[in-house]
Amino acid sequence: MIALTSGFLHLASVTFEIPIPAEAAGMRADRFIRQRFKGVTQGWIEKSIRKGEIRADNKKLKGAGDRLVEGQTLTLPPLPALDAPAPQIAPQVNPKLAKTIKQSVIVETPEYFALNKPPGIASQGGSKIVWSIDRLAAALVPDGAEIPKLVHRLDKDTSGLMLLAKTAAAARTLGDAFKSREMRKCYLAVTIGIPAQPTGRFVQRLLKKPTPHGGEMVQVDPKGQSAVTDYIVLDTLGKRYALVALWPRTGRTHQLRVHLAHHGTPIAGDHKYGHGTPEDKLPDRLYLHALRLSWPGLKKPLLAPPDTEFTAALGILGLNFATSHDPFAEVE
Repeated sequence: MIALTSGFLHLASVTFEIPIPAEAAGMRADRFIRQRFKGVTQGWIEKSIRKGEIRADNKKLKGAGDRLVEGQTLTLPPLPALDAPAPQIAPQVNPKLAKTIKQSVIVETPEYFALNKPPGIASQGGSKIVWSIDRLAAALVPDGAEIPKLVHRLDKDTSGLMLLAKTAAAARTLGDAFKSREMRKCYLAVTIGIPAQPTGRFVQRLLKKPTPHGGEMVQVDPKGQSAVTDYIVLDTLGKRYALVALWPRTGRTHQLRVHLAHHGTPIAGDHKYGHGTPEDKLPDRLYLHALRLSWPGLKKPLLAPPDTEFTAALGILGLNFATSHDPFAEVE
């Protein structure tokens, strides 16, 4: 069996375990499989489901239209011969990128690596992505060892805390914690404008919609998936900027960015949902950082301090916060 996070290796004699990322949450199983394995037919998918060979968290799918859940592990049987040429095995990580990924490790246990992901590196590979965290993960272990698996993902331009599981069992355990919403997650965002209330909860439902140019954007829509975000304003610069702590109770694609933009306080540097390049001599980047993670049984919360560029921007704006403090310590 091969644990696959990015589709780099397609073989007809092995089964696959694929962690379901946040952007695939709610997607039909058949659509996800066809996207991930070009050339697999709908007929093969439905036949494999009838035979009980395609499973989600080791439970048989009821049908091709079953909806996937973030953090699930989708198991597929050996693939048929595909019409599309098989992708090549990922090349060896170059030394500079290997050094970057190794330096980003803040905690290592027998079960997982915790990384402080730099902005600008995608979590997961794709047709236009050369290097991503799931590919760079090979540099964290000796040659021939099991490559760590993505447990969750961050947007390419978001920095901060990410988990990579060392084993399939650890991936399932941590994935279950995300799915059951036992994970306490805290992000920091610099917003343009100040939220209307110092604390609150966003509950707007979110839906992916196609754009005129062939892409997708997430929008607030009553027909969308439920999405819940708690927030606390930590500091402000007049009425121009705020430093906001965010707890996404759900894990929808671009949830924090869309919720804040919808309420008139987009994240600084958000070119997709906000005003684009930030002003006031701030470096051009997305000011969203995954700061903390904790879950039942973890003795000490994981903490990923903001990188020097993010910290420098806070200094320019005069926004202050003790990153070792949990803003949601009193929130259940």
